[in-house]
Amino acid sequence: MLRDLVTSFKAYWEAWTIIVDKKLWMYLIIPGLISLFYGLTVGFTAWYWSDNLKDLIYTILPTDSDSRILSKISSAIVGVGIATTGVVIYKYVIMVLLSPILNGLSRRVEEAVIGYSISYRKESDETVLKEYGRSLQFCLRNFLKEMIFTIGLLIVGLIPFMGYVATPAIFLIQAMYSGYVNLDFTLGRYFSINGSIDFIRKNFGFSLGNGIAFFLIIMIPGVGLFFAPTLGTAAATLKAVPRIYRPSIA
Repeated sequence: MLRDLVTSFKAYWEAWTIIVDKKLWMYLIIPGLISLFYGLTVGFTAWYWSDNLKDLIYTILPTDSDSRILSKISSAIVGVGIATTGVVIYKYVIMVLLSPILNGLSRRVEEAVIGYSISYRKESDETVLKEYGRSLQFCLRNFLKEMIFTIGLLIVGLIPFMGYVATPAIFLIQAMYSGYVNLDFTLGRYFSINGSIDFIRKNFGFSLGNGIAFFLIIMIPGVGLFFAPTLGTAAATLKAVPRIYRPSIA
């Protein structure tokens, strides 16, 4: 598993090399701008609504010191809640919105890996609709599971000293499901949803490593959100393709 984690991190540099060599700039710029816009929207929403809630609570509650403290706490909780929800659904929003683009990127990267074209599959409107349909199914399934885990860990984090356990656990859950999303742009060409899940389970270390690297990139102020979707998808494709063609190396 440790080897898979290291391999996943290295794949991001290899992905960047392929993007530059093959001049796949369209697959970087369009997802990057949409991702950046989404991140800014979530950040503004968290700031705006938490501040408004603070004012609302302050006007409703009695004006003593305890009420002011409660107002600040409530405002902070709502702000964190909105931001956390935004982070949780980020990968699913990106997956659905950018499904045709990131699927196209995955094909181009796969062609670079195997050395010949796989574009014999006609990328028609029907293909795009099927990709959207699969993305929605995959998103709903994983989103519900991830929210259950995340909410449970947030509740655990309210217990004194348990926040030290809950916070890294939430990060790992986010990373795990991010890896799932990045891998499915490739796996969707070969497996059903259940088949993809089975593949991911057999390659869990690689999936987790991809997601961890993905989130570390997102945390880079400004540029992180711009580069993360493209690099995450390309890196996942680079390492998934050999394991699909030769499962014994997984």
